[in-house]
Amino acid sequence: MIEQHNIVTTPKYNFPQAQIDLEFPKRFVELSLNSLKQTINSAFQLDQQFLQQNIKEQLYVPRPPARPIPLRPNSSETPIAAVDTSSIKLGETSKGIVIAIRGTSIWKIRHSYGYLRVGPFIFHITEENLNEVYKILQKTCFPEENLTSPRLMQITTRMSNLLEKWLQASLAKSINNGIILFDGSLTAGTADTPVHQLKEILTIARSMGNVTLAFTKVTTLRFNGYLITDMLLNQKPPCLIEVPDIKPRP
Repeated sequence: MIEQHNIVTTPKYNFPQAQIDLEFPKRFVELSLNSLKQTINSAFQLDQQFLQQNIKEQLYVPRPPARPIPLRPNSSETPIAAVDTSSIKLGETSKGIVIAIRGTSIWKIRHSYGYLRVGPFIFHITEENLNEVYKILQKTCFPEENLTSPRLMQITTRMSNLLEKWLQASLAKSINNGIILFDGSLTAGTADTPVHQLKEILTIARSMGNVTLAFTKVTTLRFNGYLITDMLLNQKPPCLIEVPDIKPRP
């Protein structure tokens, strides 16, 4: 039997401001409980995880024509905040899959830390309820969007992405004159990140005086056929490299 615990924040750690719309996580809880009712008296097979280690061969590449910009510490106090989510497929039933999704926002203002942790939310997703679950969450988070529902094997990532976007938007509304860190690139125009969603979050963050930085372990940006990250192997981190005149794909 799977028990769904109530999701609450501790009195000590909460967002700096109170105007956070909690309708989205409430929908997560409701849909989670409703979907799990279908697993009663149903066989459940745990998913087997296999760890694959990829070894990347480092090859010699020429230096970029643009000079890297070294970064130096700034002693002025600035609020720092970050968002991350995670998801996992727990197993399978005769009708679908059981997944778990959770997310966290964390921030440091002066010498105090705070965080908001939501989840884990457990869902039983089938071909029958997939469209309903995804549409309800998507409309609650971004009412103006009308995204196509993903396939069953993609639903875990897409639902996790919706939770991440809600946390990012909530943090952008709560932090003033700070630095907000996102996990992953700021690439938009994909099924996971429509342009309007990302533009809205960045506009809110900018209106609050925040700077948004995104970090990703991989990139598709190339210069003269080489990945820009491979062109900085001999550069002492941290540093930046300006990439002007980036054009979207035709």
